[in-house]
Amino acid sequence: MGGILVSTDMPPSTANSDKSVFTDTVDDSTVIKKMLKEVFASLELLKINQRQQTTLLDLLVSRSNAGIVKETSSE
Repeated sequence: MGGILVSTDMPPSTANSDKSVFTDTVDDSTVIKKMLKEVFASLELLKINQRQQTTLLDLLVSRSNAGIVKETSSE
């Protein structure tokens, strides 16, 4: 029994609703792209901040180690 299955659940004005769905999809993708740009920019700032903290920590450790070396060598 070959035939075409027709869904009766679809409203009669599917052409107009498909058009609006497509427009909303384009708007959603634009919004998503903007949000992703903001997320990546925030991640980049976090990376920079982490590098600055690591550099500061390295500097403090090196100064601390230099102080420890001076104390032990003076004894």
